[in-house]
Amino acid sequence: MTQSPLTPVPTSDTTNGLIRDQARLEALYRYGILDTDPEPQFDRIVRLAARHFRMPMALTSLIDADRQWFKARVGFEGTQTPIDQSFCAVTIGQPGTMVIPDAQRDPRLRLYDAVTDDPHIRFYAGSPLVTPDGHKLGTLCVLDSKPRVFTAEDEADLEDFAALVMDELSLRRAVDELSHLALNDPLTGLPNRMHHRQHLVQAMRRAEQVGERVVLALMDLNGFKSVNDTLGHAAGDALLVQVGQRLRETVTTSDLVARLGGDEFTVVLTDLRSPQGAEVAMTRVQQAFTQPFVVAGQPVQVRWSIGMAAFPDDAVEHDELLRLADQAMYTAKRAGDGQPRWSRPPQAGPVPSARR
Repeated sequence: MTQSPLTPVPTSDTTNGLIRDQARLEALYRYGILDTDPEPQFDRIVRLAARHFRMPMALTSLIDADRQWFKARVGFEGTQTPIDQSFCAVTIGQPGTMVIPDAQRDPRLRLYDAVTDDPHIRFYAGSPLVTPDGHKLGTLCVLDSKPRVFTAEDEADLEDFAALVMDELSLRRAVDELSHLALNDPLTGLPNRMHHRQHLVQAMRRAEQVGERVVLALMDLNGFKSVNDTLGHAAGDALLVQVGQRLRETVTTSDLVARLGGDEFTVVLTDLRSPQGAEVAMTRVQQAFTQPFVVAGQPVQVRWSIGMAAFPDDAVEHDELLRLADQAMYTAKRAGDGQPRWSRPPQAGPVPSARR
């Protein structure tokens, strides 16, 4: 069927397949870059590219499944466009750098909104952002509202700018991964002791501002050593992973579950105006653990010793709050009845002042 000259030529099935390829999309999402705030290292590259090529517009464009999103831009309004209006989507569907000397003469692009309307793009050159394993995430591109000539040397320079963007993306990802490792337990993936401490300090500060309580629940698994002794340490690790997952599924999204080490976990309960909310949450946790786990083909029943302390009722410093919860937890362990213990049961009613 002959394409009407008044109808934009759609992207090919091959290009659409590449854009929506699950492996490519997963590679893009692993960088955690979409919809993030502007960052100076990316802004600097597009400014330099625009200046180097004497172009009024330059973009770092990332191609999602149904849109292109701009991490950095110069001379271009808006932060994203639909995929069927994306020059860069066409670029990643072909080998190498794509150069369009005059978009008004290109049957694929001449009826795109950015060509027929502001900013009236005529010239486009885009070089793909390619991961080490060959996935094309988007492009670094330069644009003009008048036709231009682009030499082979210019193409090589644009590819160098695209490589700089990929270097920054890789560095950003590495920093994020190191930060995650520093703040999360490598076995369970839960926040670790450092992350827990930071979150607790912030939660106490927010609670003081709005007149709410924070309850710290310190939780220790009863009889965990026997799992290691009878089923082996690999089974013990598998149990800890399952315990962490069930804890996360049981508490609300505003509460933080962390692993402090060994078989010791904590839950930071926030948005509380009365201590009863914490008791309800811990009852829900205990009910969720009535069902046994299956580890190394064996059913394993988990029971907790739980100690709780409240901010600001018991303490206004995070270290003291943890110490009091730890004392209460050992009281619960000695009692052996499976009931949570408060450091000092907080009174119902208005939250006391944290300023002592």
